[in-house]
Amino acid sequence: MRHIFAILILTVGAFVSTVSAQQAQTAKSLPGEVSAVDSANNQLKLKTSGGEVTVSLDSKTEFKRVSPDKPSDLSLATATSLSEISLGDKIVAVGVLSDDKKTLSQTRRVFLLTKTDLAKKQEADQARWTTRGIAGKVTALNPAANTATVELRGGFGGAARTINVSATDKTVFHRYAPNSVKFSDAKTSNFGELKVGDQLRAVGEKSADSTGLAAEEILFGSFRMIAGKVTAIDAAKGEIIVKDSQTNKDVTIAVNNDTLLRRFPPEVAQRMAQMQAMRAAGGGFGAGGVQRPNGGQGAPNSPNVAGSERPQGAGGGGGDTPGGRAGMRRGDVDSMLEQMPVLTLAELKVGDAVAASSSVGTSENHVTAIKFVAGIEPFLTVPQSGERPQGNRSQGSPSINIPGLDGFGAP
Repeated sequence: MRHIFAILILTVGAFVSTVSAQQAQTAKSLPGEVSAVDSANNQLKLKTSGGEVTVSLDSKTEFKRVSPDKPSDLSLATATSLSEISLGDKIVAVGVLSDDKKTLSQTRRVFLLTKTDLAKKQEADQARWTTRGIAGKVTALNPAANTATVELRGGFGGAARTINVSATDKTVFHRYAPNSVKFSDAKTSNFGELKVGDQLRAVGEKSADSTGLAAEEILFGSFRMIAGKVTAIDAAKGEIIVKDSQTNKDVTIAVNNDTLLRRFPPEVAQRMAQMQAMRAAGGGFGAGGVQRPNGGQGAPNSPNVAGSERPQGAGGGGGDTPGGRAGMRRGDVDSMLEQMPVLTLAELKVGDAVAASSSVGTSENHVTAIKFVAGIEPFLTVPQSGERPQGNRSQGSPSINIPGLDGFGAP
């Protein structure tokens, strides 16, 4: 929801610039999160990027509650009061900032985004992207018709299908920023920036036969997957050097607080690798059903890797996959990865097989991991779906596919 607050910050900033010239002292817009409400002294305390700031209020202060649906339209903001502001709410206050940047005085306006409104907006958005959205890889583009053909993966090991996503001049486009999968960092984009191979999420109205979708909003980006053996670890810097199994070159993978770090239990990795090998060989998997190892039973104390119920709000468009019971759906794979044992860099050793997903940045040999997993040894020894036999891969073709690494969340 940070992108909503970012829009409000920009909107208020533009508003302030139009009125500050008329004031004796230049007005400043100060965004932050409410850390204290002092009604007795008519003050607020804000956590800002520059530290805590005391906001002094008076009888001339005007309070406006902003709609999270239209944060860029201040005319839709409704009157509110100090009594309606709570800890954790987001506000942008307009006033005069002291030289030491610790006090905002002569506060004339306070624009409020309540945490309750933001939570309701987030819940509604998640439901919208889950029930009316799709996710997949762009396989073809038709700029003349403003349509993109998107491949939707079936359940794990199941058959894939395609859907034609159409855009209009009202479709909102966002592109993930390099080295970031946060929607708050995404940039406004357009159809012309789409490329074959991009991962795409879209929400809109599906056709009756589910072969088309009229997109209201499209979110896309270029991502890469790296897999190989660890050659060096710098836990202090949060960096791992991996010999990429596709290029045979060293790649430095940086992890941070936003990186999902997980380890595949050995029996789960082995089972999934075998299932992918069966699919690559053309046996055991199809639109009619999926063969499960061991009679369909998951390993003890491990995530169920086939046929699990789709969790509410799971990402990846799993609800749009055909086949129903035919294996694990897209959302199940993504949530399954999150349920794997947490990995720490202290557990890693030189020689471990690992994989990471990242957005495509400016460097080929240094990436920031969105997801990072260990315990993938079985995936390096079996043929992957759609790949050439070992030793006969073309440069640039996908050498490995780790379930769950290619899933990216909706706004």
